[in-house]
Amino acid sequence: MNDEERLFIGVFPGGLSYADRSRDYARLAFLDYSSLELTLEPDCPPDLAAEILVSAKRVQGQWGNPYVVSSCQQTVMLGSALKPAQSPRVTFSLQSRGVDYDPMKVIGRAVRKRQPQVALAMAADPSFALTAEQLDKLIEQAVIQVGDVELLNALFARRAEQGDVSQEVLARALRAAALQDPSVAQCLVDHGADLFLRSGQYLLARAAIFDNTDLVRYLHECGVKASPKLDADLLQKIEEMTVTASMTPG
Repeated sequence: MNDEERLFIGVFPGGLSYADRSRDYARLAFLDYSSLELTLEPDCPPDLAAEILVSAKRVQGQWGNPYVVSSCQQTVMLGSALKPAQSPRVTFSLQSRGVDYDPMKVIGRAVRKRQPQVALAMAADPSFALTAEQLDKLIEQAVIQVGDVELLNALFARRAEQGDVSQEVLARALRAAALQDPSVAQCLVDHGADLFLRSGQYLLARAAIFDNTDLVRYLHECGVKASPKLDADLLQKIEEMTVTASMTPG
């Protein structure tokens, strides 16, 4: 039974109840219609937490709209208890209840499944304790897997609380951005990555290999030059892409 098959979502008058079919419908989480607050149970398995957060995000995104809660089309107003300035919350009361719950498993799973908004909700929540090493790893994973700038900014904000990210980590993340939109490379530069170390030349070469013309244009505008040690054919390709990029409106 896969995760989607395991997860049961019950529609009740007060909210959505999430349960695990494989464990006799053990309750995993509850989403309150009025507050749109999602509360995860302390024994919610990390492999199902991401699935629950995806579902809850969809419902929270309908804040202010009627939501059908019965077969006879009865509805409730989502977020009726929230004030305009408030936002739906995800409650992680797990550490405070003494449960050993690894946030890396949940956030990392959301990143690997390319669910940046789910990872963002968790990464921004201070009740998830993350070490500097874990955040460094998540930054690299976020670049490789999803290339989401909002998620990267949230991870960098958490990381800044524990000191600066090393140039080694930033260089690895920058080299991994070859398949992504130029905004990802720009985000890394904004957070201290140096394009004029070897990582910038490596990124330019990789962008050319993967025909990422937008990224080649960005790097060209930043003044990054191709390494003369590259294969002659690749140097020629970079030169041609650079000319094309400079002639194409941004």
